[in-house]
Amino acid sequence: MMNSANKIRRTSKIPCKKRNQKRGRRDMLLVPYIILVSFYLWSTDPLSNYDPPETPVRALIKVAPILYLACYVGLTPRFRHNVLAQGARVGLIFSSMGDACLVWKDTHFLHGMFFFSLAQMAYIFGLSSWFDRGQYPRKHVKMFGLACVCSYLYIVTGMTSPLMAMCVLGYTVLLFTMANLSMQRNIIERNRGSSIGAVGATLFVISDLLIAVCKWKLVFPFCEEVIMLTYYAAQACIAAGAVNSARSRRQS
Repeated sequence: MMNSANKIRRTSKIPCKKRNQKRGRRDMLLVPYIILVSFYLWSTDPLSNYDPPETPVRALIKVAPILYLACYVGLTPRFRHNVLAQGARVGLIFSSMGDACLVWKDTHFLHGMFFFSLAQMAYIFGLSSWFDRGQYPRKHVKMFGLACVCSYLYIVTGMTSPLMAMCVLGYTVLLFTMANLSMQRNIIERNRGSSIGAVGATLFVISDLLIAVCKWKLVFPFCEEVIMLTYYAAQACIAAGAVNSARSRRQS
């Protein structure tokens, strides 16, 4: 009896061990992403007053980490059968286009916001597919709505262009809708993938709010570096959350 019990314990540990090994290998695939992000930050030389030139080369260095994440999500097994992962990949591609536009932030800021709006729509589409038909998450909706209104009212006071104010309003609604859906998913599912995705959505909101504050309200030391660190962390979490979703039991 004791021998059979020990065999059961040993065999039950094998699947868990294999899952941990696969998870470790999957996490190691993010190492090149960290290297690309580090190279971008090094190229901007944050400890000096050096202002990198607005060139296609700089745009390529900036978008390289996000394009790598898009490949990372796309190569996930069962990717074609998971709408959440597909939405994340499309969102990452649109985000890379927005990043490239924001290299020329004085002339192409609205173009960048347009592509990031498409990215948020892709994230929203992917997250919406996770919920059952007719089931719309209602927890904390008012809280996110209030946060959206307060954030916009604070930012809009620094704007002089009505067109910019309207565009920022639309983007703010999309941003907080994405964050709300990600949080609702985590409340319902509560696993590794949903938790990582919720962290990514939160960091995305923080990063974009910092962009707005630095552009229209006030500039603080290392503003650009803090924005990019939170942004790259947000996209990494969104991608990792999508990859974990593609491997979970939830299939769309």
